[in-house]
Amino acid sequence: MKAALFDLDGVLIDSELDRIQTYSRLLENEFGLSVSLEPSQFIGCSEEKNVSLILDKLGLKGDAQKLIKARRQLLLDVAARAPLIDDCVSLAKKLIENQISVAIATNSYGRYVEIVIERLGFHQQALVMGNQVLRPKPDPEIFLRAAEKLEVASRECLVFEDSPSGCLAAESAGMSCVLIRHRYNKGFSNKNIIGQIDIGSKVPDAIWDLFS
Repeated sequence: MKAALFDLDGVLIDSELDRIQTYSRLLENEFGLSVSLEPSQFIGCSEEKNVSLILDKLGLKGDAQKLIKARRQLLLDVAARAPLIDDCVSLAKKLIENQISVAIATNSYGRYVEIVIERLGFHQQALVMGNQVLRPKPDPEIFLRAAEKLEVASRECLVFEDSPSGCLAAESAGMSCVLIRHRYNKGFSNKNIIGQIDIGSKVPDAIWDLFS
């Protein structure tokens, strides 16, 4: 493999639960509702899709764009305080040191992404965010755009993902995938997954070997 494409949330920063909880805080702030949401239903999906799903599920009427704007303010706190996933961050740094091209490809965007990247401590060669593509994951556009920026063929890119939609996007892009395993994706598998990293565990040697 000549390039590594990293998702952001759930891969480089342990933010998935905190991000979902911002929807609950949004419902409390805007509608006075106390609602517990199942993270696995929302992880890896675009903000627009999640807000629409929540409104429909709860039978609420609201201005989706206004709600998204309010949630983005809540996300800034998540960006600043959610713990980094140190093993994956160290992996990205080591790949860069060894002349492997690294990109970040995420449905997230805006100041949230800027804050997280400032904390990572490495300089990726390419960045593609959700507001820079017409179709977010599970569409492959984000990964194809990242590969294009790196000038690397899809078959030579390895994607690091935690969400089903991200893994499916990688498959549609013709890329193999390493799954970052956590409690919200325990039962997920896909044919393009060729490796796994458990959060809190050492990166297996087999993952390093894919770049040798």
